[in-house]
Amino acid sequence: MKKIGYNYLILIGAMAVFGSDTRAALPVTDGLVIHLEADSITGASNGSRIATWTGLVGSGMDAVQPTADSQPVYVASNPLFKGHATVHFDGINDLMFLPSGANCPINVGACTVLVVAKFDKLVDSQYLFSGQGTSGNDRLRICIDGSITGAPFHWRIGNTGWPGTMNAPADTAVHVFGITSPAEGFLDGVSIGTASNTASDIPSDFGLGAGRVNNPHSFLLGDIAEFVVFNRVLDATEYAQVNAYLALKYTLSVSDPNPQDDATDVALDATLQWNAAPDPANTAQTDPLVKKHYVWMDTDNADDDPNLYLAGQITVTDWTGRAASFVPSGAFALNYDQSVSWQIEEGLDNGLGGVYAPGDPNNWRGPIWSFATVLSLPSINPQPQSAMFAAGDPDVALSLSATSAFMPLTYQWYKDTAIISDGAEYSGTQSNTLVILNPDLADEGSYYCKVTADNGGSIDSDLVFVKMRRMVAHYQFEQNVEDSAGTNHGIVMNGGLAYSAGVPNLGGQTWAADPNGFNYVQLTTDAYPNNGFGNAFRQGSISFWAKTESSGFQVLLGSANTGTTTLFQIELPGTTGRANLYMRDNDGTDIVASSASPITDGQWHYIVATYQTDNGSGSSAKIYVDGVSGVTATGSALDNLAAWEFPMVLMGRNNRGTIDARYSGMVDDLQIYNYELTAEQIADTYYNVTGKQSCILEYASQFDLTGPDGQPDCKVDLYDLTAMSAVWLDSGLYPILP
Repeated sequence: MKKIGYNYLILIGAMAVFGSDTRAALPVTDGLVIHLEADSITGASNGSRIATWTGLVGSGMDAVQPTADSQPVYVASNPLFKGHATVHFDGINDLMFLPSGANCPINVGACTVLVVAKFDKLVDSQYLFSGQGTSGNDRLRICIDGSITGAPFHWRIGNTGWPGTMNAPADTAVHVFGITSPAEGFLDGVSIGTASNTASDIPSDFGLGAGRVNNPHSFLLGDIAEFVVFNRVLDATEYAQVNAYLALKYTLSVSDPNPQDDATDVALDATLQWNAAPDPANTAQTDPLVKKHYVWMDTDNADDDPNLYLAGQITVTDWTGRAASFVPSGAFALNYDQSVSWQIEEGLDNGLGGVYAPGDPNNWRGPIWSFATVLSLPSINPQPQSAMFAAGDPDVALSLSATSAFMPLTYQWYKDTAIISDGAEYSGTQSNTLVILNPDLADEGSYYCKVTADNGGSIDSDLVFVKMRRMVAHYQFEQNVEDSAGTNHGIVMNGGLAYSAGVPNLGGQTWAADPNGFNYVQLTTDAYPNNGFGNAFRQGSISFWAKTESSGFQVLLGSANTGTTTLFQIELPGTTGRANLYMRDNDGTDIVASSASPITDGQWHYIVATYQTDNGSGSSAKIYVDGVSGVTATGSALDNLAAWEFPMVLMGRNNRGTIDARYSGMVDDLQIYNYELTAEQIADTYYNVTGKQSCILEYASQFDLTGPDGQPDCKVDLYDLTAMSAVWLDSGLYPILP
C-alpha cells in the first residue's frame, strides 16, 4: 500500500485548538467506569513521557506508570487520528497499569470495552490491553496474536476458548475495537464473532500496551487515543451509538470512493469522487474546518516507488454537502493497464486565516484507495481447470471465460505447446470451450488457450492438465523391479533382491521380492506418487500383497523432503503392528490412517491405501487389509505439497537422503493408481485371488452394530443383539403393529 512520508510527531501549535474535536460528548454514560481520552491529557508537551493518564470518570480510575523508562509518549496531534492526541507505545517495554483486583470496577461477566487504536507494525504478538491473573478466567484482551496462524486481531474474555472464533485479519489502520461479555468482538462496529463466556472474575494485572502486566510481554507498537469501559453489557443500540461517536471523532474523514476500492476495468475518463470529512454536528455536511481537498495519486503501483504524489487541490466553497470530485489529467491522466492508488488529504483551517499546506501533519488524511484501469490485454476469469477422465468417457471439456475492452475475442487451444484443430479428436479448438472427443491415454498432457483481443493484444490462460484415471505404476517383482505400467523402473541397491514364490493365483505371476531387511529399490524423484495433477499424490491408491517378518517399524514405500515438510510413507508394520499411511505437506499439516487389524501374523495380506489430500474441505485416508477397511482418517487439507528432493524408495524410506526403516518381509504386485479405488473394487480383487469374501462395513453397518472391541466386526451375532436390546424401543428395529 502506498504511503506518504509524513512525520506525525511534528506539531504546529495552532492546530492544538482545532485538532481536538470537543463538539460532541460520549452518547452513553450509564455504567461508564473508566474513560481515558488522550485529548484530555494536560500538562504534557508533544513527545513527553506520560506517568499518569488521568481518567475522566471515577476517583483513581487512571492509567499509571511510575517507571520512567516504561512510560509511553504523548503525541499532541496525530494526523492518522484526524489530528487528535494519542499515547504512543514503543513496542519494547512501554505499558500502563489500570485499576486491578479489588480496585477494578468491572468483572468479565458484565462489561463492555471500546478502544480507539492503531498498530504500527504487524509483528509477532501485541496487546492493546489485557487483564489476566493466574486463574485464567479473568482474561480480558484485544491483541494481535502471533501464535494463531496468520497473526490476526484476536479478542478474548473470561473463559472463552482459544483460538476461538473472535479473530479478524490484522492491519495497521486506525480502528474502533470493542468487546462485550457474552462474549462478542467488534471491529469498527461490526461483529467479528461470538464465543461462550461463563466466567465473572475481576481482571487482575490489568493494563494498557502489554500482555499480563505483572509478567509483561507482547508489547504494543502503536497508539491509543481513547479507552472506554462500562460495567455492564451495552445493548446493540447503545453500542452502535458509542461506536459511531468514536468513529466520527477519530476515523471517519473522507469516505465512499468512486471508483470503489479494488475496482477493476475502470474507464480512462473516470472522475474520482468521494464524500468529504463530515461535520460532527451535521454529518450530511462537510466539516467547516476543511478548506481544501488535496488529491494524492500514483498511477503505477507496479513500480518500486512507495510514494503518492500531489495530483491537484480543490478549494472548498460550499459546506452544505459532502460530495467532491477530481478529474485526473496531465501526468496523472488514466491509461490502460494501470494500477492506481489515490488518497484525499483534508487541508484544514490553520487558525491564522489560512490553510495548512499539502503534506502538513496537522491535516486529516483519508484511507488509501486503489483501482485498476481497463486492460489493453484480455482478462481471463474463470481460468480453465485440470480434468481427469475414465476409460470410455465420451468427452472432456476445458472451458474459460474472457473479457476485453477490445471485442471481439478470438481463441486458440494448444496441447503441449502445439496448436490443435477441430476434427476427430477435438472440437471447439477456436472457442472458449475445448472438447476432447472420446479421450484416451494419448490425450493426457498439458493444455492452454491463447486469447486475442481485437487490438491484437493476447494472453495465455493458465496451463492445465488432462489425466486418465488409471494405474500409473505396477511392480510385479517377477525377478525384476521394472514398472510394467510405465517407465519408472527401479534400481536395486545394496546388492540383489531375493525372490521367492509369490501369492498363489495372482494372475500368472510366480515370484515375490524379499529384501531381507537390507536391500531396497531406488526409483527417481519423478516416480509415483508425486506432486502434480494426476500424479497419484494429491489423490490415489496403492495396493500390494505383503507378508511381514518383523514387528519393528518399517516402511514399504516412502520419501521425505528436508525439514517438517512434504512426506509420504506406508508403514508396514507401524509401531502398533498395523499398516499405516502417513502423509504431510510443506506446512507440516499431516494425516495418519491405520488398518483395522495387525498384520504381523506371518501370512500374506492384501493391503490397499486410498487417500485424498484436498477434497475441498480437508483430507482423508483409509487402509484396507484383506478387503476390510480401518476407520477413515480425516484432517485439514494437505494443500501445499512439493516435488521430491530425494528419490522415492521401495522397501525402505528415503529420510531426507538417508535410507532407513528398511522392510523385512515379502512383497508382491505393488500397484499405484491416480484415483481412489472403491471398497467394492478392493473386495473384488481380494475375492478373485483368494476366493474369500470381504465385509464392506459401510454396507454391513445397518445390522452389524458392534463387536468384541466395541466396533463393527462384519459379523451379526450376540454382540449386536445385546446392543440392539439395550435400546430396543429407540432403535426402530421392531415390527409395527397394525
